[in-house]
Amino acid sequence: MSELIEHLKRNPDKITAATQGNGTTSHLTSELFQLMANVKLRHIPYRGSAPALQGLIAGDVDLMFDNLGVSLPLVASGKIKLLAVASAQRLPALPDVPTIAEMLPGFEAVAWYAIVAPPKTPQDIVDKSMPM
Repeated sequence: MSELIEHLKRNPDKITAATQGNGTTSHLTSELFQLMANVKLRHIPYRGSAPALQGLIAGDVDLMFDNLGVSLPLVASGKIKLLAVASAQRLPALPDVPTIAEMLPGFEAVAWYAIVAPPKTPQDIVDKSMPM
């Protein structure tokens, strides 16, 4: 990770970073990384993870900040390389993968997800999905 940051510092705004699109979690994570590492990436917004990952695999972009649940199968198949995770601590399932925070103390970018339903969802359905 330190080598990547040094490379980015030597090549400001030359390294391309794919994101899921403007304002997405991957875009905001990319911006946080740039701020904390004091580097500048050239933002390449795509319309979602799948097209961005296709661009990464094709070599159209240099790197990507992505939700691990989406990109992990591509890591497992060897199509992309996992450099670091954005959680505060190493993931138990990936103990050999460093965190970005190991190089940039305090860095953390994790997504929260929820199950949502339309406003007119019958109350009995809502009640069944909520723990009592």
